[in-house]
Amino acid sequence: LGGKLEDHFKTFNEKPMATASIGQVHEATLHSGEEVVVKIQRPEIEKLIKNDISVLTFLADLMEKYLPETRIVGPSQIVDEFFRTLTHELDFVLESNNMTRIAENLKSNTKVVIPTVHRKFSTRRVLTLQKLTGIRITDLEAMKAQNISATDLVDTGARVFFKMVLED
Repeated sequence: LGGKLEDHFKTFNEKPMATASIGQVHEATLHSGEEVVVKIQRPEIEKLIKNDISVLTFLADLMEKYLPETRIVGPSQIVDEFFRTLTHELDFVLESNNMTRIAENLKSNTKVVIPTVHRKFSTRRVLTLQKLTGIRITDLEAMKAQNISATDLVDTGARVFFKMVLED
């Protein structure tokens, strides 16, 4: 984002609340007092992925050359598709645009909340979002205690999924 953390955030928890293969997520507070989460890419992850993909491409080409029966599966095509998908995941601007579009498409559904993107505090490698709290879908006891019906949750999820796929 440029500058010091204090320039952008009132508080920033340097211990990640979640980690994944390409980055990690930290809790923070904006100077406005709003609680946010900040998704940050790991340093050098793009270079590491490109190196890994080049190895996979080399191996896929070898398989197709020396194991003709693998051509029906198309290892090179699988690697190409995998690379395209990873490239999209590395661009948080693309992710923020998708989130904004999904939020707009689902704004009439009061059962679904998409976190707001804070574009001022987001870049290609940093994504700052409204912090949402809730119950994990796997915590059945907590859902039961809050009178959340698993059937209703599945119904809502299915309706949203098919709206996104078939309409949007």
